[in-house]
Amino acid sequence: MRSVLTVGVLATLAMASPAYAGDLTVTVTGVKAKGGSLIVAVYDKTTLFRAQPPFFSATKVAGAGDSTVTIKNVAPGDYVVSVLHDANDDEKMTLGPDGRFGEGTALTNAEQLRGPPTFEVNKITIPATGASVAIAMSYPEDRSGW
Repeated sequence: MRSVLTVGVLATLAMASPAYAGDLTVTVTGVKAKGGSLIVAVYDKTTLFRAQPPFFSATKVAGAGDSTVTIKNVAPGDYVVSVLHDANDDEKMTLGPDGRFGEGTALTNAEQLRGPPTFEVNKITIPATGASVAIAMSYPEDRSGW
């Protein structure tokens, strides 16, 4: 009886324990020396571009090149990583006179897009051990056709 009770208690504790969370290291490539900050947002399916992301971080832009941001304790799951180069540090996306993005942006799996971003196309899977991802910045002056 005692061993059955012990097994039951251990099983209950195991089910109640939170999932392990790892770190997500995001290397943003092609950052331009425009000052401001890089804002890295990690969205799950329910918050994608609509709400406060479950995980985010910001870092000052030191200069042109690559910049790395580590977000601690990201729960395992599927996420879309988005980066805004907030050159004017107003903490929001600046739009150009034509209504298009006026600041640099990056998105996981952006090279696979053939239309607007979607969770299914842009998601990455982050295991409990954490992950690393590299994503390339795209700036308005370098974009053609949109």
